[in-house]
Amino acid sequence: MPKVTIRRWRQASLLVAGVLLSGCATMGLSDLFLSYSSVMQPVRTQLQLGQWPEAMAAIPASEPNDNNFVLDRLQQGRIAFLLRDWHASKQQLDAAASQLAWLDQQAEYRISHGLQQAGSLLSNDQAIAYQAADYEQTLLHHYQALNYLFLGQTQDALVEVRKANQVQERALATRERELQAAKEEIQQAGLGQELALAQQGLPDLPVSPDGLKGRIQSGYTFYVSALLYEATGALNDAYIDYQRALEVAPNNRVLQDDLLRVTARLGLKSEHAVYQQRFGRPSAATTTDQSSSTDQGQILVLYEEGMLEPLQEFFLPLPIATSAGDFRTFTVAFPWYGSTQIPVAAGQFLLDGQSTQTEPLVSLQGLASQSLQERLPGLMMRQLLRLASKEALRHQASAQGGDLGNILVGLYNTFSEHADTRSWSTLPAGVSIWRRSVPAGNHAIAVGQGTAMQQLSVPVVKGKVTLVWVNQLGANIVSMVKMIS
Repeated sequence: MPKVTIRRWRQASLLVAGVLLSGCATMGLSDLFLSYSSVMQPVRTQLQLGQWPEAMAAIPASEPNDNNFVLDRLQQGRIAFLLRDWHASKQQLDAAASQLAWLDQQAEYRISHGLQQAGSLLSNDQAIAYQAADYEQTLLHHYQALNYLFLGQTQDALVEVRKANQVQERALATRERELQAAKEEIQQAGLGQELALAQQGLPDLPVSPDGLKGRIQSGYTFYVSALLYEATGALNDAYIDYQRALEVAPNNRVLQDDLLRVTARLGLKSEHAVYQQRFGRPSAATTTDQSSSTDQGQILVLYEEGMLEPLQEFFLPLPIATSAGDFRTFTVAFPWYGSTQIPVAAGQFLLDGQSTQTEPLVSLQGLASQSLQERLPGLMMRQLLRLASKEALRHQASAQGGDLGNILVGLYNTFSEHADTRSWSTLPAGVSIWRRSVPAGNHAIAVGQGTAMQQLSVPVVKGKVTLVWVNQLGANIVSMVKMIS
């Protein structure tokens, strides 16, 4: 081999090696060359088969300085909850919450985050420490509240739902400002034309059928919050959160009955009359005051169904002018949800032998899709900037290493071009609810079908609410029963 060729080969190899080392300083090789969704597929398969311990063991035991530490802890916290190991779930979610707080507060992180952003321009967005979406941070505190509830620590559960609702309110208040800032950043970078071209090439995103709040806030969390407030006698706070939940899911009859009941208990005659007129019906038997002389309590069923769809990669070819003035086609990758519909299935179950079903409350898949839609302008801008950085690297390699350098960097650019498909993908796809007043005593609830059916004995005490929490993933059922007090 001629000496010139050898020298160019060495120069190109050193250049690519330097890029690889800079990428691996903040991410592993699997993050560099594999999408997160593909890495998580074995975990999802085990969950769908009901193999909870195996799924738990398959989540990486990452360290706090790893980019996916928060996300790994969220996944393990969710799986531990399905295993009814509330202490372990609490520990994992605590670790995620602590790391998120540290990332938010430390000035050192802001410096390192800037370095990560720079490094990601030569690799992909998985080189950036995972930033949990607003709805994920809400659900972190939501499931932490459920952990405390099933551990019998109601006051600690109330602390967590307050944190969850603070996240929700902050998310709604800042949404417009963040979107405006993203638009201004794109304009300042002079990428408006390229961004419009990229948006035209992307398929339509699935969106939630609800209004703005329904696309940002979780009625599931508002409902658990209201439930805990009502159980502890804080009726005014419960009334506020039932209202918030109804704003997210205005057609849910369970929420309507809850508001009729609570306004009656609070003696809010005018508000009660307004709700009666709005809902088109008077107070039903299900809205009976639990503190009345009737020998009744309530059963509440929270029914989680399915699992969030994993983010997919969408590869988009873009014709862009190079510095030499000619047009070339570059391919960029974006994260995407493939489904176009986001229905929330009603949960079917038997109560004392009678068939009944829950009513849809929230589509978590819709929240995830809305979150992605709002992040797309920033994602697109980083992809276009990355495209320019990688083209500059290819040009440098071509100058130093000739055709060999061009080929090596071209291969690196091709194999490292991946969308950021990280998300809390072990969450349920949707949640529905059912609530009724029933006579005090033991009641039989059967959930699931065929050999997977579970028979539950549900104790009901006068004036109390018994929570039946159900998760259905395919043929697999996980259920928990807890009297709220």
